[in-house]
Amino acid sequence: MSILVVDDEPLVTRLVTRLLRTFYFDEIETAHDGATALEMLRESRYELVISDYRMEPVTGLELLASIRANSQLRETCFLMMAGGTETELVSAAYSAGMDAFILKPFSASMLRSKLREICESKRLLLS
Repeated sequence: MSILVVDDEPLVTRLVTRLLRTFYFDEIETAHDGATALEMLRESRYELVISDYRMEPVTGLELLASIRANSQLRETCFLMMAGGTETELVSAAYSAGMDAFILKPFSASMLRSKLREICESKRLLLS
């Protein structure tokens, strides 16, 4: 499964990438903001985008909306991450087409559970 991890905090992208590798995913790329992610999505196809909610200049919600509005990208699975004070934004993200949500900080088992949830709903293979 090809995965794009998007977060403006380098520590978070490294942590998520490391966790994904422990789950035996090896096709992982990272972006430091939503604008860069959109450029990468125009160049390559990813089966899953894991994105932070709060970023500049393109937020995670705007990134999600752009993906869902694009006929070539709209089937891309999307897992949104957000900090503890942002839980009220979850309903807006689900309305925009998010597949799953995870609250930061999260454990490896929680991330794996969310990945399993997405894969089962989309009938994708999980390592």
